[in-house]
Amino acid sequence: MSSDTPHRVLVVEDDAALAQAIGHSLSAEGFVCDFAANGVVAGAMLVGGAYDILLTDLRLPMLNGHALSVATLARQPRPLVIVLTGVVEPRLAADLLIRGVDDVVFKPVPVFHLAAKFKALLARRTALERRGGAGTTTVSAADLEQKLANVRYALPISQAALDVVRLTSQEETSVRELAEALARDASLAVEVLRLANSQFYINTSQKIMDLEEAIVRIGTRRVAEIASATSALVGIADRTFTWMNSTLLWRQSMASGIAMGRLMEHVHLSDHSGLYISALTQGLGRVVLGTLYPGMYELLTRSCAANGESLLDQEDRCFPSRHSEVMATILANWGFPPTVYGPLRHTLSSYDELQSMSDPLRTKVELCKIAGLVGRIATGWEPFDVVEPAPGAVVARLNLPPLAEIVEETRAALEHLDVAATGQDGMEAETPLRSVGYVSLSSRRGDILPEVLASMGLTVRPLEPERLAVEGNIIVNCGDVPAKRLAPYLGSGLFAETRLVVTDLRHLEDYRRMGTAIRFPMSYAALMAACEAVAADAEVANAFLDAPA
Repeated sequence: MSSDTPHRVLVVEDDAALAQAIGHSLSAEGFVCDFAANGVVAGAMLVGGAYDILLTDLRLPMLNGHALSVATLARQPRPLVIVLTGVVEPRLAADLLIRGVDDVVFKPVPVFHLAAKFKALLARRTALERRGGAGTTTVSAADLEQKLANVRYALPISQAALDVVRLTSQEETSVRELAEALARDASLAVEVLRLANSQFYINTSQKIMDLEEAIVRIGTRRVAEIASATSALVGIADRTFTWMNSTLLWRQSMASGIAMGRLMEHVHLSDHSGLYISALTQGLGRVVLGTLYPGMYELLTRSCAANGESLLDQEDRCFPSRHSEVMATILANWGFPPTVYGPLRHTLSSYDELQSMSDPLRTKVELCKIAGLVGRIATGWEPFDVVEPAPGAVVARLNLPPLAEIVEETRAALEHLDVAATGQDGMEAETPLRSVGYVSLSSRRGDILPEVLASMGLTVRPLEPERLAVEGNIIVNCGDVPAKRLAPYLGSGLFAETRLVVTDLRHLEDYRRMGTAIRFPMSYAALMAACEAVAADAEVANAFLDAPA
């Protein structure tokens, strides 16, 4: 259809007065409207005519608007599908958006707003089609802000959780009132009791079964964080996204929260606010964006698969805000103070960017980033996830124990909670078929790369740097180490083709003069491809190790 041809809209609405008002408003803006009063007639009209937009109510005679929308989404090519409804039901709206509906508009709505919305949606679709896919169109700040106004329908939170947040913001709230609010949502009550009985809060075998006692032990502010994060996570694993494994995201979130609890045991801060909720909800802003812009995320993840980029790289070109900032905005809308959502805003910043940040915010953000990495190692990865180990200097500054210990403790806690941590579908990991030697010139205290490699299914063989001159199939972790530290160990260069150096952006070009080098941060898919390229068959590697000297 050329730009001079009027766009055709099928309005499906059994309220004749409302349908007439919508038609009058759209016609004044140059749209051509047809009308149907029930879903069956509308379905026949969609088959017989070429429409650019379907605007349908949900409650319709004969065939409801939900079924009509789903059937229309399966058509190729299909019109834009916008649902107009007075049914304010968060799960229903989220289901429609996840299935691919382009927008959900809630009654009452000023009909003159519909034409502007339709034009914006049509312009976005045209831009995607003309430019050929992901990363080539952008979402404006105004559009994102408008959609976030209905964010509760993209990421539902229970009224009980909102009541807890409201109560904790009041000066004279009693523990009993908080306990009564929590008791109205069984999942929240269970999570508060679980955390109160964790090793972080209690070191005895005596179990706490009373919500009031649990609140006292945890602290009222932390309870508000737990309640809102848990409520947001409930139901995530049951959603079906074509571009993302929602069950894996739920596991990653739970593991990140557990890891944060372990990290907090070793870092003494006068104020822990924001740490637990930031760890739990790091990935939920992406759920919101993917629910509000499902078509874009289909294209973005398809592009990630084609070029090995991280989804964050794709998002940065398309959205005015990163998904961590989106989630921080949601927490602000839920009534949390800036001290709580402040760390979350910066969790996607690089460690170099965090160096100019003052404490305690810098420490909180670094802990959140480490907890998120540990959570993914413990549960599994999406190919488009970002891999960004903490520099050794950061681990030393925080005075953390070896991060490999935190990974093992997190896995153990997940198993205790009956959360499968061995793969995306809860299946036991297969015996690794590939093997790599591993040399680290970086800080061993903060070195978590062997755990990342193991999560890929690789067998990691620790080696001393001297082996670089006489052995191949080796990954070298140089972290923030200058290239001159590696040069003396390289020998004749006989094994350069089966050696991979992992470093940071500052030293990348220096290491590339010595052979194959990659840098963090990068996507999990790209890291895995690079590591697989230098890995050896495990049987061959084992035979080499067993051979007489």
